[in-house]
Amino acid sequence: MSKSIPMIAILLLLISPVFAGQGLDPTKPLIGTSTKITKVEKSTLVLQSIIAREQSRKAIINGKTLIVGDRIGLYELISIDAHGVVLSSPQRELKLSLFSTAVTNSK
Repeated sequence: MSKSIPMIAILLLLISPVFAGQGLDPTKPLIGTSTKITKVEKSTLVLQSIIAREQSRKAIINGKTLIVGDRIGLYELISIDAHGVVLSSPQRELKLSLFSTAVTNSK
C-alpha cells in the first residue's frame, strides 16, 4: 500500500517559494483575495552620525558620508550643526536630527 500526498500539500509546496520573498501568507487563499504588495518607501533618510573637526563637518546619512553641497537623492545638504542637518529639494526642506527619528518639514 503506497501513501499518497494530498494534492493541496503538493500545491502549497510548489507555490510557497513564490510567496516567501514577498511577505505574503502562503496559506491564504489565492482566489478572491487581493495580491497587491505594498512597497516600503526607500526614500527615508536617516542621519546616522555627524563628524565635527576644527573647520569641517561631515554627516553620515543612509551610510553615505556627505559635506555641505553634496546631494543624496533629490536633496542637497545645506547645513550641518552639532544636533542635525538641513536638506533641501525644490519641493521642501528636511531637518534630520541625531537625537530623534522624526523628520520635520520646515515649509
